[in-house]
Amino acid sequence: MEFKLAAGYRGGGIGHRRIFFIGALIAVAAVFFFLYSFLSLESIKDPSIRLNSPDETANYFFSRLYATTGTLGYSEPLLAATEHFLHPRSMTGVHGKVVPVSFVGMPLLYGSVGSILGTKAILFVTPLIAILIPFLFYLFLRAIFSFRVAAISALLLAIHPAYWYFANRAMMHNIIFFGLLVAGFALLASIRTSREYGVRSRLVEALLFFFAGAAIGTSMMVRFSEIVWVAPLMVLVAFVFMRRLSLGMCLVFLLGFSIPITGIFSLNTQLYGSPTSFGYHGYESFDAAGAVNSLQAAASEFFTDPFRAIDSVLMHINAAYQPLAKYILPFGYEPDVFTSNFYQYFGSLFWWFVIPLAIGLLVLLRKGVYEMIRFRRLHILAYVFIGSLVCFWLAAYYGSWVVQDNITNIPTIGNSYIRYWLPLFALSLPGVAMFLVFLFDRAWWGGVQRVAVVGLSALLVLFSFQVVVVDSNESLIAVRDSIRAAREKLYKVLAATEPNAVIVSQRSDKIFFPERRVLESIKDFGEAPLIRPIIESGVPVYYYGLWSDADAAYMSRRYFTPYAFHIEHVADIADAERLFAVKKN
Repeated sequence: MEFKLAAGYRGGGIGHRRIFFIGALIAVAAVFFFLYSFLSLESIKDPSIRLNSPDETANYFFSRLYATTGTLGYSEPLLAATEHFLHPRSMTGVHGKVVPVSFVGMPLLYGSVGSILGTKAILFVTPLIAILIPFLFYLFLRAIFSFRVAAISALLLAIHPAYWYFANRAMMHNIIFFGLLVAGFALLASIRTSREYGVRSRLVEALLFFFAGAAIGTSMMVRFSEIVWVAPLMVLVAFVFMRRLSLGMCLVFLLGFSIPITGIFSLNTQLYGSPTSFGYHGYESFDAAGAVNSLQAAASEFFTDPFRAIDSVLMHINAAYQPLAKYILPFGYEPDVFTSNFYQYFGSLFWWFVIPLAIGLLVLLRKGVYEMIRFRRLHILAYVFIGSLVCFWLAAYYGSWVVQDNITNIPTIGNSYIRYWLPLFALSLPGVAMFLVFLFDRAWWGGVQRVAVVGLSALLVLFSFQVVVVDSNESLIAVRDSIRAAREKLYKVLAATEPNAVIVSQRSDKIFFPERRVLESIKDFGEAPLIRPIIESGVPVYYYGLWSDADAAYMSRRYFTPYAFHIEHVADIADAERLFAVKKN
């Protein structure tokens, strides 16, 4: 009886500890959900929801449109008259409708959520996904590393500045893309874990392969441009672990992968007229027929006379490659540029992660070599090798592009490189975790190493908080203040303009849309010829800019007189920002 009571007591203790552990996880997840929802909570304070970039504005608009109407485009009567220019940035005009200039998977997914939970819920999908990803990341890493390395890496991901910041940018593609990608690889990793626990059901494994393929395929719906490295990554992983894979399981994975890809091609055809056209700058429709014809010509000439036709064969092969070049390296390959960008936005900006990473990688390599020699286990070395290739590709692919997201051109947390390199940052975290574990395990330090690890962890959190929340004009507080200022400007402009008015500006369209129609002002007022047909249709037009009355008079004489109109000051909006009405001469 005593034994049974003791056993029951211990079992109850385990049960209580488990409940406490689950409760603690839920509490931590709730805290992070609040941290990741900082900007979303600010945006929904007012019926006029403002976001801080044209991409986010467009994604939210089309997500809400899909949630309420089931469509991803809207008709604009003046679109033809304005040569399809009457729309905000990050949108485009196609066949009389305004549609996204982006990958439409995100509005489709988020709009589906909004149709069930309401349109305001759309802004909280990204924060919700962001608190789930570290758990998926842990499941993926646990198949490769020890429990401590996997768990610490997941925690480091949750507080990494790049992840923390863009979890708050609720309508950017990057968190949902990354989350779906991690989910796919976590499902693949769970197959190995289930085998270790003796679960060898072919049906279960087939389902895991299918849903892994579906998750990675859905990530391509969100950011199809990433297929240039995700597809080779899948092939490389399959090659490394080919002895453990069967043809049937690979086909099941490809089936899951192809379903969302087929869906996005079908949607592209409806919106843009071609399955391989994404409405995205640099991703126009791919001339597949031309590429195939060039390859056929090359093969025909080669087999006819392989020695004399070599120049012609190479010419045909190059002609087939050129349509692919803008997909494979749309920004070129510039080693000097991407090396500089990598140093600034990976090494310098987040130096408190890089220093332990440099040491941790050495420890990681040593452990990987030991496991290979002692146990013939290649998982750690395969992770380092494949991860290094992915990191190099992302650094070269996006780093070769010269991005100037702010006028100061100073590296800040909000720069596009940071969000494009989110997988790169995540892949580096096991190296940081290995350093912390290595430091904690140094027995000859006595108890000092534990204090050191706690102190270093606190510094990681502190520095991350500083750069995400406080520092720079793109920190969360700065973005919050920008949203508030935009809302004040909006209400002043709404009071001074008619409901059907068109506002012309250079970079302020995100402030006024969708309450007012907008037209982007281009260099030397190249949009001026488009203003006349709008005026003649009876629609009021306004310019929004930083001009004095003298500036407005000069611009009217210099640029607008040939089109028989001028601009007159109407209202002061904020600081030097002013509103001008377009008047016929």
